[in-house]
Amino acid sequence: MQLTLVEQNDQYTHVSLAGHLDVNGVGKVEARFLAMITTPRKPAIIDMSEVDFVASLGMGMLVSAATKLRHDNAALVLLSPQPLVKQAVTAGGLHELMLITDDMDAALAAIT
Repeated sequence: MQLTLVEQNDQYTHVSLAGHLDVNGVGKVEARFLAMITTPRKPAIIDMSEVDFVASLGMGMLVSAATKLRHDNAALVLLSPQPLVKQAVTAGGLHELMLITDDMDAALAAIT
């Protein structure tokens, strides 16, 4: 699992994840991911285009970030999840906590 900071500015934080969000993947990135996403207390865009599997622990990591951001009146957007990942997070109800979009323009519109 890889976590990359794409952009951080006054308006939002944009990171990308790549790999499997399973037990091993979450273990490698969770602390850093949550710090990157929640510490700035501003909206976040998570590029999920290179995540090919998400387990319940991965969904829990995303829910933790989204919940913390909601307390700070900020949104979390999942950008471009692969079809099976999108199906899993939707079936898990995550679409009720965060926006899921395939378009960067829509992601930016949702957080500004």
